[in-house]
Amino acid sequence: MQEEGQPAIDIQSYPDQTDAIQQLVVGRADATITQDTEAAFRETAQPGQFRIAYTYPEAETFGIYHRQGSDALSAALAETVEAMRDDGTLAEIAETWNLPVEGTNYSTEVPSATPEATPAA
Repeated sequence: MQEEGQPAIDIQSYPDQTDAIQQLVVGRADATITQDTEAAFRETAQPGQFRIAYTYPEAETFGIYHRQGSDALSAALAETVEAMRDDGTLAEIAETWNLPVEGTNYSTEVPSATPEATPAA
């Protein structure tokens, strides 16, 4: 970009997304990258203050994690979330928090790591 007369990009990292958002608010940063859940929360918490310039075409995969060996808990979580999916509760929650409703039609299959998703060594 500098070759085209544009100013250099100064990339900074912060311990968490809240710190990055604060830098936007006070004008020390021009943009930040975040998950759709954070963006949806900010749009609800601070309407009209931010604009989404780009979203990735692939959805993020989120999950409910718990300690190994908690078979009863695992079964209860699966049963409850399936019921919430089936009765529309998950879709209602997604709509309330400005999240993609299509993400509520989830699969119970755990995705395997792909070369694109594997961190560099």
